[in-house]
Amino acid sequence: MKSAQKFGYGLVTLSVILMIIGSVGYTVEGDVEEVPTPNVTNFVFFADDPLPTNPAGLLFSADAHITWDRDDTFLVISDAATKNQCDNTPAGLGGFGGCNSANINSVAGGVNINNTDGIEWRVESGEYYVGIGAKDNLPQGVEINVHYKVEVQFSFVSYLVCTLLAATGLAYAKFS
Repeated sequence: MKSAQKFGYGLVTLSVILMIIGSVGYTVEGDVEEVPTPNVTNFVFFADDPLPTNPAGLLFSADAHITWDRDDTFLVISDAATKNQCDNTPAGLGGFGGCNSANINSVAGGVNINNTDGIEWRVESGEYYVGIGAKDNLPQGVEINVHYKVEVQFSFVSYLVCTLLAATGLAYAKFS
């Protein structure tokens, strides 16, 4: 076997291994405990720090699943514009500013999502923030515990690149 054929079959082997690893993916799980909850009913308060993004969204898909332990609270995920709008709206005027549970502009979550099923969100590139709100009047000092699970796998483009790499390897091995 020539070295060119070895190189070609090496490309095929590498692409098949990458496709298997990309199909299996990688999962990250964790908990955030003792998150303070607001005691203003139906108004969304956002975290100061944005959620991690998917900088390689073209090559990898990342799906997040978020659950929490209290059924009298709700979570939303919104973009930076919605967060800024809500940060500048007084809590009593949430209905007019688009920051209450009925009209919040969110990419995932909301008041109708229960804590057991949780939020499903395809992680995107960009600045997104998690917001929390109370469905009912909560006493001061109530905290929730949040569980998250993020699954990262190859996207369609990654499979396409690996397939092209395998085809190139086969052609290189056959015609060299």
